[in-house]
Amino acid sequence: MNWRWCVLMALLAALPVRAQLEKLEQLFSFGAARVGFIASEEIRKRFPEAQQAEQRLRSLSEEWQRTLEEYSRRIEELEEQIRRNRLLWTEEELRQNETQLEQLRRQQQEFARQRFGPGGSYDSAAAAIYRPVEAKIYAAVQEVALAEGVDFVWDKSRHPLLFANPRYDLTVKVLKRLGVEAKDLETQQQQQLQELERQRKGAQASENAPRAPRRRPAPSEGQTPEGSAPSPEQPPEQDRPIPR
Repeated sequence: MNWRWCVLMALLAALPVRAQLEKLEQLFSFGAARVGFIASEEIRKRFPEAQQAEQRLRSLSEEWQRTLEEYSRRIEELEEQIRRNRLLWTEEELRQNETQLEQLRRQQQEFARQRFGPGGSYDSAAAAIYRPVEAKIYAAVQEVALAEGVDFVWDKSRHPLLFANPRYDLTVKVLKRLGVEAKDLETQQQQQLQELERQRKGAQASENAPRAPRRRPAPSEGQTPEGSAPSPEQPPEQDRPIPR
């Protein structure tokens, strides 16, 4: 995959899906590229390093979530104390506890924003943890594309395809490049190829089969066959002339 196609992929990724499809149609209609596709979600699901990265990020998220839950517990307890002692406390005691309650609420909101808000700790950790994994997957895709003579690799996990010939599915080869066995996927791909070939032969045989001549329906009672002259109507018995 040369640098021109890398630039092309980056440009296409920035376009809406409809524009991407139109651009790809122009490229492929002129035979300018050989295309393959992968299922990146399937690769991440089976790649051990991707699973380890996901577990690390999940652990961080759960730890921060526990902190938020602790804030919620303290807030609920203080709310209950204020409710029960509102009539017993002095104004100063009530004011101090309400101030403390407001501080706890603000601290909880700030903690949630810093950890889970846009550009927060979760986003930063996800980028740092997944970056090495994504780099390995991308390198494996490039190596497979070069080995297979493919110019463009489409990710059907991000942009589903209405139809894709499994012959051009590189998912299994990318997994093998990453050291992951996927015999079940390989078997499934072979079965899909066989089924596609069976359908193609069936459609071709149906199209080439001789067509039987169309039979005309038999005339019903009182009707004459099409193309034959109608017989002259016989006059009733009483209207016939009497021979002399």
